Amino acid sequence: MDSSKISLQKNIIQYIISKTKTPLFVFFLTLLIYGSFLFVAIRKNDYDLSKFIILGDKQIQNIQKIPKNIAIYENSLGYDGQFYFFIATNPQIKKHTELGIKIDEPPIRFQRILYPLLTKILALNRVENMPFVMLYINILAIGLMGYVGAHIAKNFNRHPIFGIILPLYPGFLLSLNRDLTEPLASLLLLTSYLLYQKNKMIGAAIIATLAVLTRETTAMWVLVVVVVNAYVYIKERRREDLRKILLFLIPPATFGIWQLYLTINLHILPIGSLSANTFYTPLQGIYEILIGWGVLKNNLIEIFFILATAIFVLIQFRKIENNREIKLAWASSFIMIFFLYTPWVEDYGFMRALTEFFLFSNILLLAGKKYITKLFIIYSFIILLNSFFEKIVF
Repeated sequence: MDSSKISLQKNIIQYIISKTKTPLFVFFLTLLIYGSFLFVAIRKNDYDLSKFIILGDKQIQNIQKIPKNIAIYENSLGYDGQFYFFIATNPQIKKHTELGIKIDEPPIRFQRILYPLLTKILALNRVENMPFVMLYINILAIGLMGYVGAHIAKNFNRHPIFGIILPLYPGFLLSLNRDLTEPLASLLLLTSYLLYQKNKMIGAAIIATLAVLTRETTAMWVLVVVVVNAYVYIKERRREDLRKILLFLIPPATFGIWQLYLTINLHILPIGSLSANTFYTPLQGIYEILIGWGVLKNNLIEIFFILATAIFVLIQFRKIENNREIKLAWASSFIMIFFLYTPWVEDYGFMRALTEFFLFSNILLLAGKKYITKLFIIYSFIILLNSFFEKIVF
């Protein structure tokens, strides 16, 4: 082989290696991983994308209003994705009783309006397109989490590939497999954080507003930003801190207006309804899974994963410099674990409820020791594979 061919091969190899150092590579790698999972799930569902909605027959009130191309699960209450689907078909709040199904908690379902609204827009208001669009939004959101994660990793002086730690959360499998809001909300939260890192406050506040309208629990990030900057402003009286406070009051103000609108139309405060259904006496939910054993036995690996995540973060919590906002957000989400009730007594539901906890954990791990980040990426991928085979394949 002559020197010119050898040189060409080296150049090609170097070019390929250089591309692995880009956020775009992490985006495609994330898509490859979850796309493979999704392909298996689609095959298992006989290529019927409407089965991901999980429409239960016990929720149906008028079978004549159910689109004919939507699969129905017999003797089932279905899952949350069915409500987002039917809200997407007709997002008019006052007409929620005319959708053909019973929406169990209209205030809670409608306050997470962005996912069904985006579905309606991208599906061009065609009901037959919506099962595909709901999946498309979520798989794309997970892929983009890898892209955003790579940029966050670069901001911590890490190789972009380290950013894959953010989408490697096993809970996203459940959300992808059931047309839920967590992937889109998580992408928006991470994008807001990235823009905040880059001091692009207007963009960060706007994206945070969209996140809160997708999943209200992302408001924890917003509240932490306001609290931290208010504390700094009181001490130092810097105008830039006041600007951050005012901008990050936009998301809760928008959410408050939306809550008021829903309250007027549904005659109940949505956030109050959510609190009553999700939170309870401290440790009550954890206590019940211990004495009930069923949820604990079926999810031992995932529960150990939660403990391991907390330990990984706590080991280096004090050594991680700056990142006051994420530290406070992590501590708040960690404390909230002990107040959760419904997610603990519902099989695997806790993996959805802890989404923000894991996002904040993984950001802190990116900012910490490199070897710990590497270990946790490997560990997360193993747990993700286990969840895939246990919850989807078998």
